[in-house]
Amino acid sequence: MFDRDFGETEPSLAADYDVPDFLQDDLFELLRPTTPGGAPRPWNRWLIMGPKRSGSTFHIDPNGTSAWNACITGSKKWVMYVCPASHVKPCWTTRGTLNFFCRAVWRISSFCCSCCCYVVVSRYPPGVTPPGVHASKDMAEVATTVSCMEWFRQFYPHKTKEGTVTPVEFVSKPGDLVFVPRGWWHVVLNISDGPTIAITQNLCSPRGLRHVLDFFRTKPDQVSGLDRQWRDGMFARFVACLQKSRPDLIEPYLRDLERKQQIAAARRDTFRHVLKRRSGAASCSSGSAAGSAVGSGSAPGSGAGSGAGAGSSATGADVGTAETGGFRFNFGREAAATSTSSTSGGDAGAPFAFAFDLPATK
Repeated sequence: MFDRDFGETEPSLAADYDVPDFLQDDLFELLRPTTPGGAPRPWNRWLIMGPKRSGSTFHIDPNGTSAWNACITGSKKWVMYVCPASHVKPCWTTRGTLNFFCRAVWRISSFCCSCCCYVVVSRYPPGVTPPGVHASKDMAEVATTVSCMEWFRQFYPHKTKEGTVTPVEFVSKPGDLVFVPRGWWHVVLNISDGPTIAITQNLCSPRGLRHVLDFFRTKPDQVSGLDRQWRDGMFARFVACLQKSRPDLIEPYLRDLERKQQIAAARRDTFRHVLKRRSGAASCSSGSAAGSAVGSGSAPGSGAGSGAGAGSSATGADVGTAETGGFRFNFGREAAATSTSSTSGGDAGAPFAFAFDLPATK
């Protein structure tokens, strides 16, 4: 059971715990509506309850956020694919940054204790997913087992097979708090005989702000935690709130974004200029017959008559129409190379072509 409204339906439950100091700076709080019916912030907290062998399958927390999970009763088995286990070093601390894997004992109701952290000094290689998990390139779709118990039965025995990274795994018990950094794959299995109850929250910390903003800007169709009517324009709304309340955080991001967009625009202009020059030079050297083939992608020998004989191919560059807001460039064998090979008695060979896409900066 995942109840995201427990704090509204039963406020006393939300009053029974305090968020740890080093996890309280959640920038999504700036999005909380000040008037009834206003645009809400993304859903951020859940009361979780489940029997033995229930849990959540492998996933990455949404919107580029981090998360923490506090176990109240029962026990949870965690498997996190983050980095080799030998790169995790234990230390004792009472505070820390949000760039770590944290297993902490925290205050829940009147229970207080100190804090133990496992600080990760390296990251799991990007683009590598856990065994039994298949994600699309843009992470819009993830295929994995139907239940977490199915993953443990089928893939857990192969967690350290050759070519894979050994996961970090542990058991959280009552009073323990687990911090899950953004982008980390994790699966959770309830292992107690009785019910397991926990509270979890997602947050956008100042350290992870750039990643959340990039997610809203480049993947607006994947924004979650909001009703569909509020998902469009999430990036602009968040930027506006930050400009009003935290300009020290958003202004450097906007300056850096503008600089990147200028560099991308300059590169596109350079490609256009180079392609125009290549196209003009090829047209002049190939004669009228080859010139008629520029940008047409004609087959070898079509339009022959330039004196080079059979084997003349498409020349120059074919600049395609914009695809998904970007540019597609197609190159053919230049006429000069074909002509030189033919006059020297060699085989001009079959024409070749290759293409690449230069996406527009969003």
